[in-house]
Amino acid sequence: MSKAFVKESEAGRGEDALLSDFDALPRGVKNYVTPNGARKLQEESRRLNQETIPQLKLLIGKTSDGAGHWEAEKVSSAKRDLQVAEHRLHFLERRLASMEVINGKQQVQDRVYFGASVGLLENGILKNYAIVGVDEADPSIGKISWISPLAVALRAARIGDKRMVDLPGGLLRLEIKTIDYIDEN
Repeated sequence: MSKAFVKESEAGRGEDALLSDFDALPRGVKNYVTPNGARKLQEESRRLNQETIPQLKLLIGKTSDGAGHWEAEKVSSAKRDLQVAEHRLHFLERRLASMEVINGKQQVQDRVYFGASVGLLENGILKNYAIVGVDEADPSIGKISWISPLAVALRAARIGDKRMVDLPGGLLRLEIKTIDYIDEN
């Protein structure tokens, strides 16, 4: 790509400049991932590389739909889907190359660290959280990133410890009730 079409701040960054910045981990942050998370990332990469992308390329390569010509909208849509799939594959390849798989069973079992499932009294309500990698996080099901404010506040805590966390939604008063590490191997 010509540097004339790249922002001055991105010049010299190469292909990575074309990728959105949200793909990057914060500077200095390791790409920790659970064994289960690593398997999911590897499977998604395999599926994109061996199934999705080849199917989209085949679809785009078709020149006839049986009626004499391929509809331009379908080709355009398939090209957009291919671009998204290739971007995701590139993202996954970078993540897989930098990941550090951490098995929770190898952690100090009586403290909260990466890979822990933690039972908390949160402002008087019992809640459970699993501390996982950035790409595995899904707070809606209780999986929080190890670099999230909540996980950072819990780091190295023991059962019975109390912590306070100031979040945008308000102050949380926490008490650690359970710590468990599930063997994912």
